[in-house]
Order: sequence, then C-alpha cells, then structure tokens
Amino acid sequence: MKLPLPIHNAIFIMMVLVTVVSACLTVSARNIFHAALRLALCFTGVAGIYILLNAEFLFAVQLLIYVGAIAVLILFAVMLSRQVTRERRPRKFHWQRTQLGSFALAGGLFFLGLYCLLPLVERLGDPIVPTGLDATAEIGKSFLSYQLLPFEIASVVLLVALVGAVFLAKPEETE
Repeated sequence: MKLPLPIHNAIFIMMVLVTVVSACLTVSARNIFHAALRLALCFTGVAGIYILLNAEFLFAVQLLIYVGAIAVLILFAVMLSRQVTRERRPRKFHWQRTQLGSFALAGGLFFLGLYCLLPLVERLGDPIVPTGLDATAEIGKSFLSYQLLPFEIASVVLLVALVGAVFLAKPEETE
C-alpha cells in the first residue's frame, strides 16, 4: 500500500524519534530491566523504519530475530540473574558523569567519520531493490558488495560494546 508522501514522511520521522529516544533511554537507564525493555522498543522502531523503506525481508528479520529472540533472551537473562532483585548500595563516585565530555567527543568524532564517508556512499549509486521470488538471494548479493562496509563498522561497534560490557561487569573494588 502506497502512502501519500507527507503521511509517509511523518510516520518515518515518528519511527526515527521512537528509535532514537528509546536508544538514549536504554543507555541512560539505571535499572537493567528497564534498559532491556527500552532496547526492545528500539528494535521495534528499527523494524518500523524497515517496513517504511519497503524492505519487508529486513523488517521480518528485525522483528523475529531481534525483537522476538534477542530482546526476550536479554529479558530472561536479566530476570533470572540476582542483580535485579539485590538492593543497590549508593556509589560514592559515578564515573559516567565525569566522563561525559569524553563520550560526547567520541560520539562527535564517530559521526564526523560517518559524514566524511557520505560522498563515498553517494558515488556507489542507488541500492538494488530486489523483487520477486529471488529477493533473498539479491539481498545477500547486495550485502556482500557495496554494503559490506556498514556491516564491518557495526561489527567494530559491537566489539567495543562487548569490551564495555566486560568492563562494567567486573566487580567493584572496595577500599
């Protein structure tokens, strides 16, 4: 079903806002259970963006794998751990607040790098929009051609997130 352009743009902006706001709320949540729920909402927003971009295959993958499996797995892991039920003792020093400038600088440099890559992406041309029965094969071919760079960048970002999670998970040193 084709939507008129103003309605399509309004829904797109709404989906982007839901995704960005829920992502920001995810990383700023103090309760890990609430963060996991907000992450599921962020995944759902990304799925909504895919359906608006007429990428039905990616919409289905996002909804089934990320919202249906990964988010539920994270929620079960959080609920089964004792971290949620254990009382928290207040910290004397919260390191994230003091390093806000470094995080803002790192995020700014990341987006500056993406902005510098934009002319390269524009030179590659429009992506192939597959239709028909062999759409999955065409999507696979396009992912392994000019769209390989975003997947490699995503793998580096996930590796950094994994290292950060290990850093945050290590026990606090008591004085």
